[in-house]
Amino acid sequence: MKYPNRDRRTKPFSGRPVTILLLALCLIMVLCASAFALTEADIDKENLMSISSPVSGGHYALVDGIIPVTITPKKFYYSRWGTDYPSYIQWSALLDGQEVITKTHNYSQKQGDMFIYGNYFYCYGVGQAIRDGFTPDKAGTYTIRIKWWDYYNETGMKDKIFKEFTITVGAKDISECEADAIGDQAYTGAAIEPEVRIKSGKEQDGEPVYLVAGTDYTVVYENNVNAGEAKAIVTGIGSYSDTQTVPFKILPSDISGCTVSGMTDKVYTGKQVQQNPTVMNGGTKLTAGTDYTLAYENNIYVGTATCIITGTGNYTGSITETFSILPKGTSLTKVTGEQKAFTAKWKKVAKGITGYELQYATDKKFTKGAKTIRIKNAKTTSQQVKKLKGGKTYYVRIRTYTDAGGATYYSEWSKALKVKVQK
Repeated sequence: MKYPNRDRRTKPFSGRPVTILLLALCLIMVLCASAFALTEADIDKENLMSISSPVSGGHYALVDGIIPVTITPKKFYYSRWGTDYPSYIQWSALLDGQEVITKTHNYSQKQGDMFIYGNYFYCYGVGQAIRDGFTPDKAGTYTIRIKWWDYYNETGMKDKIFKEFTITVGAKDISECEADAIGDQAYTGAAIEPEVRIKSGKEQDGEPVYLVAGTDYTVVYENNVNAGEAKAIVTGIGSYSDTQTVPFKILPSDISGCTVSGMTDKVYTGKQVQQNPTVMNGGTKLTAGTDYTLAYENNIYVGTATCIITGTGNYTGSITETFSILPKGTSLTKVTGEQKAFTAKWKKVAKGITGYELQYATDKKFTKGAKTIRIKNAKTTSQQVKKLKGGKTYYVRIRTYTDAGGATYYSEWSKALKVKVQK
């Protein structure tokens, strides 16, 4: 074997061929990587990712604030040739074709199954969820658009849409808001309009935030005068729509809080006697038979009778009033003057009395020297009065009385007659 002449002079090895070789290899790697990059046809679009929010075709309200965007990659791809290159997911929200927001996320996790595509390795695996959101400031139909690409095919697939759907953003249905219960109301005779409070569903410092009447809703009432079931009908305005009905009860008012007038003493007739009272609830006059009924106790004979006013319809409870049944009165038929005396005669009262009282005085107002004589026999119809001052004029009157239930009841005094006694 012949060996090269060791003494032959040669130029020192410069390393340039090695450098050129390495550059050529790198160029080949880049060309190969580009040649074997993933294409749109290689991507499993249906299983690439899951979108839990927003919901396709869903309805959202402006007042809800942030609309969450949650995307979970189910498979992500990245090339592996010494260095890992990321994959990208980008989502956008558009209104009337104009982008409202766009956000981009990348993945480069080394997990999952590995497979060979051409001369290069690729991996896929389940990624962590993207949790974003946006706050719309206008109502309308929004387009949610989602794109995906990797490091190598950024130019080829960056503008390709993998998922696209629409959502509607508008006024919130006020029936979805919680209304505070309205407590029972008491009947007043006037329209009752209790405050209606609607929760927004939000909290501040641990306390619920309420909607504003006149800004977020209006209220009208139905069946809100008489006792029974009433309604407050809430209609959303502004950022709210539709209606919600909040029921409440109007309870009968306790009639004991009303005032009663017109109760008068009655005269014995031998039959039941009744009253015609006036019952007032503030400035409202109640109607007998509609708002109350009347019942009586001990209302025939002379004595104390009871009238029971019982609420009905819009009223409940009762009021008890008493009144007197007085004996029937009589009148003087004649008063005859005698020497230092007079004799009075009167009409007999057949029933309901114990006796009579005869009164005389020297003035017609019965304030000067008035004296009363009690006649205990109900059958008596005359009485002589002696030991009077001769020549004096006297005024005389009479009434009946009845003893009942431990009390004495009197009729009214009769018309007075005057008489001049003889000396």
